[in-house]
Amino acid sequence: MKRIFCLTLCLFLLFSFAVTVSAETSTNDLPYDSYVYRNGETPLAVPAPYSCDQTFDASDLGLDSFKSMSDMYYNGEHLFICDSGNNRIIMLDSSFNLLHTITEFDNNGVKDTFNAPSGVYERDGVIYVADSKNERIVEIDCETFALKKILGRPEISILDPNYTYTPQKLTVDAAGNIYIIAEGINRGLIEIDENGEFSTFLGAPSVVPDFIEQIWRRIASKEQRAKLDKYVPTEYNALHMDDYGFIYAVAKNTENTPFVKLNSQGTDVLRFEDQFGDAEYISPNGLLLNPYFIDVAIDQSGFYYLLDSQQGKIYVYTDQGKLLYAFGANGSQKGTFYSASSIELVNDKLLVIDSSKNTLNVYKLTKFGNAVINAVSAHNAGEYDRARSYWKDVKDMCSHYPLAIIELANLDVIDGNYKAAMTTLKTIDATEEYDEAFLAWRSDFLRSNMVVMIFAVVIIAVIVVFVVKIIKKTKLWTKISTNKLYAEYTYGSYAMRHPFDGFWDIKREKKGSLGGALITLALFTVLYGLRAQFSGYIVLEEESSQINALYECATILLPLLLFVVANWCFTTLMDGEGSFKDIVIFSCYALKPYIVFSVPMFIFSHVLSSQELMIYNMIDIFTLLWILALLFVGMMMTHNFSLSKTVLTTICTLVGVCLILFIALLLLNIIQDVTDFVMSLYNEMAFRTY
Repeated sequence: MKRIFCLTLCLFLLFSFAVTVSAETSTNDLPYDSYVYRNGETPLAVPAPYSCDQTFDASDLGLDSFKSMSDMYYNGEHLFICDSGNNRIIMLDSSFNLLHTITEFDNNGVKDTFNAPSGVYERDGVIYVADSKNERIVEIDCETFALKKILGRPEISILDPNYTYTPQKLTVDAAGNIYIIAEGINRGLIEIDENGEFSTFLGAPSVVPDFIEQIWRRIASKEQRAKLDKYVPTEYNALHMDDYGFIYAVAKNTENTPFVKLNSQGTDVLRFEDQFGDAEYISPNGLLLNPYFIDVAIDQSGFYYLLDSQQGKIYVYTDQGKLLYAFGANGSQKGTFYSASSIELVNDKLLVIDSSKNTLNVYKLTKFGNAVINAVSAHNAGEYDRARSYWKDVKDMCSHYPLAIIELANLDVIDGNYKAAMTTLKTIDATEEYDEAFLAWRSDFLRSNMVVMIFAVVIIAVIVVFVVKIIKKTKLWTKISTNKLYAEYTYGSYAMRHPFDGFWDIKREKKGSLGGALITLALFTVLYGLRAQFSGYIVLEEESSQINALYECATILLPLLLFVVANWCFTTLMDGEGSFKDIVIFSCYALKPYIVFSVPMFIFSHVLSSQELMIYNMIDIFTLLWILALLFVGMMMTHNFSLSKTVLTTICTLVGVCLILFIALLLLNIIQDVTDFVMSLYNEMAFRTY
């Protein structure tokens, strides 16, 4: 009996321990998703980078309830919270213990209070408060909490003298200049000096007018233009200044400039590689919306933390603009929001205010999030061995995390393992990084093998010339070269260079034939399929295994078939001299330029980088234009049309292609409907039978 009891107790303790460990280490039970984007399009789930550690309300700090908290700022020692609805500034230490509450101050012997303060900042022992409804900036001493200065509405000559001044958010530079976001003023940040005198507007957000609306404005009447919205820069929502004096700001209109990094001249110098947040998303009521960024925070490594209040999402980017991860959601559970309004970093903790729940949410880094931060920081510091170790840890926790795969490949490039890096980058379609690795490999290969390559090219050229001469002396080649079908096929080269004479002779002198045309078509199809399947990765932008060469060939042969059928239909009605067979012949012979250029283009695709791809694309476009020109001339010569009639026939042929496609799609739809009806009838009869 004792043995059974001991065994039961051990099993109970074992399973209890296992459950406890699972609960502590798992992040799958969090009430929000965590993800990154692959190639800016496909979201990939990742382990949660942050978990909600604590949630504070006013009672936890020994205060009466919060009301409409709007802003907070951490100066490295103290956290200042703007409790707008209660007209007070709350001061906490880094452990979130209450130190002081500023509700009133002495203003020249008169008790004064805030009126809906919406922004707070601290610098050099001075607390700056954007006292919105009182239309002023209030400066409070950080130690004595006595009033130092009040800065009223600045005189701005370019605005209406009676303009409404409602400061919302603010920051201060080392020289004492104050940068203010004011409600209703969309010219950028208001910069005033330490005495409250207006200096300038800084960094007005740019607006890109809609192209269609620009055209409409040019043709619309004066009354119609008056009804259109004017193109005015949008307002900012929040701002943050880093240790180097750069100002980061998020705008209300996220379609144009949702996030900027302003230098002292007001120029946006932000380097951003990924998209801002979710490009767009479907709201619960079915509306297509853009992110609405409400605040931004910057850590010591220069990482950006953007807060989207509409979705309750937090997006974390490196200083190079690469998305590390996104997480968060709206909801009633712990760690989610009703209305997120402000974000701040306190040491390694992430703080978010929910102005509707009136709570302060404190998030701590998970093992995954900490490994990512450490890996990026080590890589930026040039500590590549340490970065590799961290990135391997990240990849162990999330094998498909794109940034870990890319950075490990970049480290392989640094170590000279170019081929391994290129193979790895192909698997995640990281074309930009692949191109950098390819350039490094190509440079290294050319440096090491230039002499050998020159000798190899010379030797191969000599061998080719020698082999060609031998082949031409053989009886088989003599038999082939004197064959009529071969002569008819090779006449396509003459028609390619002399289209008017060539296509006239193909039709009238019978120097071309259906057999020669079909050989040309077969070679074209094979070469097109080979290029579509096996060209260089820089050209294809995806691995060969992901490409269906048969499908690619069908997509090019189907339009050619539709062209032949439509051209035959219309030229028959327009007294064209060419038969259906003649149209097939000149259409196939017109493909000859592609055959001529395909082999060198295939070789070039494996040695060109993305910067040199323009040359490749230009040759491809030139080949396409040549083919179209040959089709046009072939149509003219085959049907014996004038230039104007050939142009009309071309237009009619294109219309005919569209009609054939429409009829084919309509027929397929009818067949599908009939099939569905028959299957439904069969299923109904089978059901009733049983």
